[in-house]
Amino acid sequence: DKARPVLDKMEEDTDGRLRDTLNQLRGCRMADFGFMKNDTLEALNIEIQQVQYLPWAVPLINGLKSELNAFKLIADKCDITMDRWEFWRTYYLSLPTWYKVAEEVVLVMVSSASVERLY
Repeated sequence: DKARPVLDKMEEDTDGRLRDTLNQLRGCRMADFGFMKNDTLEALNIEIQQVQYLPWAVPLINGLKSELNAFKLIADKCDITMDRWEFWRTYYLSLPTWYKVAEEVVLVMVSSASVERLY
């Protein structure tokens, strides 16, 4: 909810300057089991295309697609208040390709200049 004004600004970007950044952020959110839990499998099968905007994840896209059903099933049975790291410590062997993506996503420092520039 706090990011909604930024998201709205990015979606209203008419010259496309922020489009790639928005697509990258959309790709990153797929590593969050809470996002997976709150969406339908059909929508997630479409949303997974956003992962292509994460250059380091492109070689993993087939593995991500093959693990998507398992990720959705696991996410659906988890309590939404579960700690995100606890989720990955518990399920990293069940979702090895998604875990690789999650590891990279959390390495993005939210205090870096490029992230702060968005705000």
